[in-house]
Amino acid sequence: MKSLIFSIVFLFAFTNSAYAKWATKKKTNKNYPKVGEVRKSDQNRLQHRIKSKDFTFVGFGPAWFKHGRTEAAALNIAAAKYWDVAPQAAIHVRGDVVTNFDAIQDTDLAEYMISAALGMDYFFNATNFTPFVGADLGFGTYDGETPTFAIGLQAGLFFFRTSTMQMSVQPTYNVLLDKAKHATYGIKVGVHF
Repeated sequence: MKSLIFSIVFLFAFTNSAYAKWATKKKTNKNYPKVGEVRKSDQNRLQHRIKSKDFTFVGFGPAWFKHGRTEAAALNIAAAKYWDVAPQAAIHVRGDVVTNFDAIQDTDLAEYMISAALGMDYFFNATNFTPFVGADLGFGTYDGETPTFAIGLQAGLFFFRTSTMQMSVQPTYNVLLDKAKHATYGIKVGVHF
């Protein structure tokens, strides 16, 4: 065992020494200076970007559980952060809570689904009124079960998109990738500010 450890240490030291000799003989790429040799002209090379417009979204609406304990409508409450990264595209981080109110009458019927995801929306045009489609991937849980991957799909309409205060109507479908394929579908109305 000692000879194996000694061999590994010797091999590591030898290859490290050989690489160091090779690297000092070879000229380094001028575009990538070594640590401590950064030129003034390199300091801000990657600092200039297009500034994206960000929005906070809050919304709510009716939702239903697919394969739920009851067919009664539930409440979907959502919050998100949107970044318009191009005239016809946005990135978003969203959180959704869907819960029914049957627990008031019968606790055996109570259920909820929580999900958080990162996704993207595509706007069909860059005008004041535009249809859109979107998708996201994240994590979610149904009734406190083990969290699992979640996929969300949404489509709908944006109103007043050229303003700093916008409104959207979003039919949604969210599914957990668990064995039972728990899912919700509904429609959200919300504001982006």
